[in-house]
Amino acid sequence: MALSIATYNIQGFRTATLPYLSSLLQCNDVVLIQEHWLLESQFHLIADAFPYITAHCVSGMQENVISHGRGFGGCAVLWRSSLACTVEPVGVRHRRVCAVKIGFSHGVTILVACVYLPCDNNVSNNEYDAALAEVFTSDVCQEVDYIIVGGDFNTDLSRLNSPQTIALEELCMRENMLCVKRH
Repeated sequence: MALSIATYNIQGFRTATLPYLSSLLQCNDVVLIQEHWLLESQFHLIADAFPYITAHCVSGMQENVISHGRGFGGCAVLWRSSLACTVEPVGVRHRRVCAVKIGFSHGVTILVACVYLPCDNNVSNNEYDAALAEVFTSDVCQEVDYIIVGGDFNTDLSRLNSPQTIALEELCMRENMLCVKRH
């Protein structure tokens, strides 16, 4: 079975972004979104807008902290409810990572992780490293056949001396992963 996956930095789950997200959901099995800016109590808005979709979401904000202005952060994995496989949310301890385990009837399993990483600011960033590491410290990594990590890595891979680019490339090398550079 082929599985199509897209990623989209939505910059706020709002009316203006929904038509493009809808088009992605129509032609892909799984869509990874970053920067939805939703609180946990607002996750139902995704199901309200797209009743044929199931979602696993992480908020970038704490529900009990009052903030001013627009929301920030957050990521989610959205998939067609009719997808012919099992999809289980994976518990991750980092607010910049959201993951699901997809199991197919022929026995193949895939961990699909969506990340929204801190900006590339040319200084060492422990949060960047911690979020990347979180994907691979999950016990689920040992239980799956394949791992796909997508999202907004917030780095320019052509900036070879950037701490974030170096961290990402080192992770790919250590985990024997391929970094696909497509825009």
